[in-house]
Amino acid sequence: MRAIHNAKITIFLKPEEYTGHPELIEKVKNVLHKLVPLDFTKEKIALKGETVESFEDRKLKIYSLEISKEAHTNVFINTLKELLKSEQCKLLVVQKESRLDEDLCFYIRLNKELMFKDIAELTDGGDCVHIKMHIAAFPKNRENALNVVSKMFE
Repeated sequence: MRAIHNAKITIFLKPEEYTGHPELIEKVKNVLHKLVPLDFTKEKIALKGETVESFEDRKLKIYSLEISKEAHTNVFINTLKELLKSEQCKLLVVQKESRLDEDLCFYIRLNKELMFKDIAELTDGGDCVHIKMHIAAFPKNRENALNVVSKMFE
């Protein structure tokens, strides 16, 4: 059964992180492959990279990956559950109300520095790996979406 319609994983890099550190781009790709362990080329999954200007006229690099095929989203959810410790999955269930928006999108933040070291840990901080999942609930309502989240992370 489909739990999410799609997922978007986003990683922001500040100029002081990437300037003079070309290996950081490989670390970003490794994190995305760790979360979605598929052959991106074979599966036609596009890794997008862009440079944007922040309010302070700093050039941020944004890398993102979007998946929507059910086979891809299922691999992602199973991998995410494996990477997170069981107590972190339980925490997601406890916090599900505050993590689900009115469009039934569920948000998770993972500590970026720890992800670069292959450790998945939830964080509330801003310097993180952003995950946005559009929950597949039928009929489409908040209560059903919350039930899907509970089943996903139990």
